Amino acid sequence: MFIYYCFSKQMPNSLPPQYIERFISAELPTEDDFIGQQLRGIIHNTMVYTQCVGGNGNALCMKDLNPAVVTTCHKGYLHAFTEATTIPENGYPQYRRRNTGRSFEIPVPGSGGTLTAVIDNRRVVPYSPYLSLRYNAYINDQVCSSVQAVKYIHKYIYKGGDKATVSVESEHDEIKRYLHGDYLGPTKQFGICLNLLYMMNSHQ
Repeated sequence: MFIYYCFSKQMPNSLPPQYIERFISAELPTEDDFIGQQLRGIIHNTMVYTQCVGGNGNALCMKDLNPAVVTTCHKGYLHAFTEATTIPENGYPQYRRRNTGRSFEIPVPGSGGTLTAVIDNRRVVPYSPYLSLRYNAYINDQVCSSVQAVKYIHKYIYKGGDKATVSVESEHDEIKRYLHGDYLGPTKQFGICLNLLYMMNSHQ
């Protein structure tokens, strides 16, 4: 799940970086109390990017990249350590990722468990501590004040699910062809939920 916090005014006047750090984190939890330990376990299991860990050249994010030469995948991991959140001109913050010394090891994908890699703050996906504790799930939280976010958000809202059905048959079953060929996107589903009968009418 992706959650974007969008703001119409220009940063940093409307949203200082220090405020972003209050509700979005890109670091492994350091608290040793019960809540901190519980959150740390959730982040370890759900909010670290491990696709290209250990130089896994077969990962999709490493397509057309040479792991022996390139250390950053198409998704931007590994991120660099940073002491404070910064906001570039494109509106997407570079979140604080301090070198706190917190890390843990995981098996390298495809190694059969024979190789391990160290995971630290450079591979943490931005998250909300409150939402992660509440839902115990992958929830990618991002802040953006740029107009680029509008195109990005609407692209994912209306693109619908991926579907491809290919069949070669001799019979002319119109019902089967309709069921396989009908595409139910979010806009059509919205009309059905509101009982808008015109959504089911033919263009004829």
